[in-house]
This record gives sequence, structure tokens and C-alpha cells, in this order.
Amino acid sequence: MDLANLDYNDLFTKGFIVGKFPENIDEFYNYDFPNCEDPNIGEDAGVPKEAEASLKKLQKYIADNLISKVFPDFEYKNVGMWEGVDEGSSEWHNDWEDGKNMNTNVLVYLDDTTEHSNSIQVRDRHIEYVVFPKAGDFVWLNQSKGYEHKASHNDGRRRVLSFEFFVKGLK
Repeated sequence: MDLANLDYNDLFTKGFIVGKFPENIDEFYNYDFPNCEDPNIGEDAGVPKEAEASLKKLQKYIADNLISKVFPDFEYKNVGMWEGVDEGSSEWHNDWEDGKNMNTNVLVYLDDTTEHSNSIQVRDRHIEYVVFPKAGDFVWLNQSKGYEHKASHNDGRRRVLSFEFFVKGLK
């Protein structure tokens, strides 16, 4: 990860950091992603068994090369992968305040969101940001109190890998 060019202050002032994910994610283009827009699947859709080991390996990479550079004390939480945007994620929310066991996560995008304006939006109490990640970008979200986010899926593919952590001291 090209850490030298990341502005870590953005995680605390804007609630997110965007960058190019340097690890190879090509194998994930071969998987069937759970479509979280299908009402029969929902946001808790499972990770395909054959993808679990690769996701865990990437989560460790993210922990070693990103999370630990800012936070020395953290726990690994869930990994996930999905296509689309579930109903709850299209509304302003904070996953930690909504009861999930994580307070920060990294999303890695497999598809370019600009063509169909498939954004992720982040806001604090004063400013709202709209982000259009490209294929291979990551968005690191601060899910501590005071930050919210939502996602939009207007058309096209929107496949995302998710890596969750609980950082001690992030409130």
C-alpha cells in the first residue's frame, strides 16, 4: 500500500480515506457475489467458501499495512463480499452505532462507480462528501460516533470486498 501518499488526518477530519489498493484482487472477479439487493439474501449473505482464505489473507495485509500504522491496538472482525446495495445501506447510518461489533472498515471496489454514479457518501455533523471509487480503489471508513455513510447503486455492477476491525480507543 502506498502509505506515503495517504492523508491519515482525513480519517479523523472527513471520516474516510480513499486510495489505490495495491494487492492483486483479480481472483475475485471469478466469484459469484451475493446480490444484497435480493430480498431473499439480505445484507448478511455469506462469503463463498472458496473465497474465505483469500479474504482473510487480504484482511491481514490491510491490518499490517494500513490499520496498524494508525492504531496499534485492534481486533479483526468480519470479512465480506457483495454486489449492489442493500436497503439499509442506502440510508444514512453508522454500523457501529447500529450494533455491529466493528468501528472501522475498509471497502475494496471491483467495479468503477463513476459510469453509473454509484457513490458512497460520508458525512460528519457539518460536511457531506460524495466519493466515486474506481475499480481497485479502497475506502477506509471511520465508523466512530459522529460519522455516517450511505451507498447508492443506480445501475451496472457494484461489487465490494469488506474488511472490518474494532479499534480500541476509536470512539
